[in-house]
Amino acid sequence: MRFTTKVGAGLLCCAAGTITGYTTARDSFPKQPPVPGFWDVMVWLFSFQDGWAVAAALFAFFSAAYSIWEMFQPGPQTEEEARKHHDREMRSFAAADERQGERHAHDMAGHQTTQAELAALREQIAALTQAVAQTNPGQAAGFAEAAEKLVASGDESDIDLAREVAAGRPEEAADALMREVQEGKQRNAARARQAARLYAPSAPGKAKAAYVEAVALDPTDLWSWIELGRLRMAYDSLAAARQCFGAALQPVTDERDRMALHNEFGNVLMAEGQLRDARSEYEAGLAIADRLAQQEPGNAGRQNDLSVSFEKLGDVELAAGNLAAARTRYEAGLAINAWLVQQEPGNASWQRDLSISYHKLGKIEQAAGNLAAARGRYEADLAIAQQLAQQEPGNANWQNDLSISFERLGDIELDAGDLAAARTQFESKLAIDLRLVNLDASNSKWQHDLAISYSKLGDIELEAGNLVAARARFDESLAILEMLAAADPGNAEWQCGLSVSHSKLGDVEVAAGNHTAAREQLEATLSIAERLATAEPSNAGWQNNLSISHERLGNIELAAGDLAAARTRYESKLAIDFRLVNLDASNSKWQRDLAVSYSKLGEVEKAAGNFPTARERYEAGLAIAERLAQQEPGNAGWQRDLWVSNGKLGQLAELEGNVALALAHFREAERVIAALAARWPSRPDFASVLTAVQGEIERIEGSGS
Repeated sequence: MRFTTKVGAGLLCCAAGTITGYTTARDSFPKQPPVPGFWDVMVWLFSFQDGWAVAAALFAFFSAAYSIWEMFQPGPQTEEEARKHHDREMRSFAAADERQGERHAHDMAGHQTTQAELAALREQIAALTQAVAQTNPGQAAGFAEAAEKLVASGDESDIDLAREVAAGRPEEAADALMREVQEGKQRNAARARQAARLYAPSAPGKAKAAYVEAVALDPTDLWSWIELGRLRMAYDSLAAARQCFGAALQPVTDERDRMALHNEFGNVLMAEGQLRDARSEYEAGLAIADRLAQQEPGNAGRQNDLSVSFEKLGDVELAAGNLAAARTRYEAGLAINAWLVQQEPGNASWQRDLSISYHKLGKIEQAAGNLAAARGRYEADLAIAQQLAQQEPGNANWQNDLSISFERLGDIELDAGDLAAARTQFESKLAIDLRLVNLDASNSKWQHDLAISYSKLGDIELEAGNLVAARARFDESLAILEMLAAADPGNAEWQCGLSVSHSKLGDVEVAAGNHTAAREQLEATLSIAERLATAEPSNAGWQNNLSISHERLGNIELAAGDLAAARTRYESKLAIDFRLVNLDASNSKWQRDLAVSYSKLGEVEKAAGNFPTARERYEAGLAIAERLAQQEPGNAGWQRDLWVSNGKLGQLAELEGNVALALAHFREAERVIAALAARWPSRPDFASVLTAVQGEIERIEGSGS
């Protein structure tokens, strides 16, 4: 009824609009013909001679169209329609409920079927168990229990395995269970690795424990073994590190992984002082890195690996005292890192690697005595560190790199004798380290770096003669290292740092003339050094620290006039240095330490009046110094040892009354130090020593002795 009314009203509106539009158009038509027909009106209308007529016609057309559209639209719902709609919905819901009930009934029927199947499975398994009992009676009970747990678990996958058992295929079921175990282990191992990497920056002990768990769960993951080996090398022992790297070697198939392991084994050998073997490992790594880089010249990762290999070989040459060879290696690495930065200036990792290259070359120049060149390299390193730290102030690692850069420049200024400049650099380092510790006091690395800052500032005060201030700084460093060592007693690095702190405080007491207090501090140093060296005899670094501890205590005894005690200490040092040289005769550091041992024993014999024995000792030291200086003429340290040895022999010759021999030794010392002073005019220490040696020559010549 209501729809009919709407249609009728719509038709009337449509007719009215059409008639109105047509009439308006016809009235506007010119009077030819006298009575225009419908076609005449349409032709004239679409000639657009009368705009108003066209507009009126269009309006009428749209009005009629709208009326037709409107009359077919639904109107507001009446109460009757609403009631009918509600009834339809209720019937639909009832039908849905009925279908849901049917599905539930179907499911229940399925459940009943499953229970029946489970009962059948149990019967089959019981029969199979009886068969097992006949052949392996001791295994039957366990077999039955395991199968029953599969049936009763309620897990469809377990029930499927129970079916395998019931069908006489228990091994297949067991294989499936072991696959699940392995997959679970791998998932858990991955989580353990994630935890280890999160622990590593601030809690190395926890990181080590997490990697132990990771390799226990998944022994095939090569990089878990490598990371664990690195931590064990830093905080446990070299033997433990080598064991980890050996385990990583078993599953290795990738050439890049093999290269990484060559480098890791090289690191262990370096720490053991076996430079020849370390060089062989690094060269093997370089060969792989070079081959991979040539295969993919545009691959930045491959180029970076090549740079790392050059750096490793540079480290070996530096340790051997071969500065020219080390410089060549480091410069090759620098060229690659500079290219990587040029290719991708925004890559912070490449920027950091470039800064490390500058640092390495700075160490070469510092060892050569060229402090100006070393400063230039370290300043380039600092510039990159500052840029990275400014770009990302919240990145603690960049802040830490900046701290280290200030430390390097402070060391240069200390070598140059500019204590004010050195203090400025070390204070800049201290400010950063304090901020990092305040940011995360639980971070052991930041705490350790803060201890180093206090120690460096203590060195400045000690050099300046401010013993009270020096003692205060060293005490601050000691307090931090005691805290770290107490929190992680097995951490060899913290123990080593603690040993150094006691040694620094011993230096203060020596300068103050407090030999008893100095001995106490140095004996604490010796105790730690002995413990580390005994725990890991193959660690050349710990053996070398023990040698130095004996030397320092020998110095105390010599100053106190106890020549027998001094001789005992120096002979203990000599024995260690002999062992290290026999381990690797190419290691120039061990050779140099052996020369120092001979020189120290020469001082004891000279003080005791045993001049011939003293000469033997001094000459043995001189022979080593001459050999090192000849091998590496550009090494200022070796040249320095050469003039020191000649100076000691000159003093001994004068005591013996042999003026000609004394002058010969002093003039040789003058020649060596004059060459150093001329080569490095920026080194005031060389100039002052030259003046002192020339003064000795003048004194001896003037005495007429």
